[in-house]
Amino acid sequence: MQTNFIEQLSATAPAGLEQATAALCGEVRGLLKARTPKRYLALEPYARDTNLCHHILDLLTGKPALPDVSAPGCRPLLMLLALSEDTEVQNRLLHGLVEPWRKACRTPEMLYLCDVLYQTRIPRPLHNMCNEVCDYFFVERRKQVSHQPTPLTEAELQYAEKRLKPLYAAVFRLKVNRYSYRTNSVEELAGMLCMSVSTFREKFSKIYRQSANKWLREQRIGQIRRDLKYHYDRPLREIAEKNGFESANRFWEFCTGQMKQSPSELHKELYDELCAERRKFYLGE
Repeated sequence: MQTNFIEQLSATAPAGLEQATAALCGEVRGLLKARTPKRYLALEPYARDTNLCHHILDLLTGKPALPDVSAPGCRPLLMLLALSEDTEVQNRLLHGLVEPWRKACRTPEMLYLCDVLYQTRIPRPLHNMCNEVCDYFFVERRKQVSHQPTPLTEAELQYAEKRLKPLYAAVFRLKVNRYSYRTNSVEELAGMLCMSVSTFREKFSKIYRQSANKWLREQRIGQIRRDLKYHYDRPLREIAEKNGFESANRFWEFCTGQMKQSPSELHKELYDELCAERRKFYLGE
């Protein structure tokens, strides 16, 4: 049988909080049929009462089992606590509920916290909560991208990412880094992320603060430099093929145009740089 937090809150009101608790319980009852958590923002005036917030926390964290967000009154009371600006209240909320829910893999509770953070627009007091919630879904998304089993559905992952901008940005970077080594084409990379080219360019520009073309070019240059430096014993033709060039001429044109040196010049310069680094390491300079 689920705990009715509204009834328990009213029945356990400490001396001095009877009136405030009764008023809160009455308002929460009126909000139980709300279709969106946005309605719960109306509880913000009660969040200013620190003693009332601690009374709510005592109730939610004082049970042997973690509270269930589907229990009557739990959702609006969590929103109220999130609206508090008191540091101690936020610490108790984080360590008493958010962290235990995450460790117990309580996905319904973590999804509701996405709603809380979305509706409150992640004010500074909730940054630590946001980190916990984002980490929970990011770890599972990383498993899914790596083809590892995850208990979360695609719909749940997408819901969290739509609610939390920091999570969306982190997942976008994860996918770009995961797939970019396969291509040097913005069009192909957009397809790998299941986006139109225009949407991909827009998202990329907002998250990376530069164009996708420029970033891919920089990544390609970095990879070429690493290959020329650490695979100095390989023929230039092989390094050109590894980096997606159709011919030695195309490789030469890219190096001279984008890196201002020919492949041979780069090869020698980077090999000399590697030798200098090794001498410094072995001689302890």
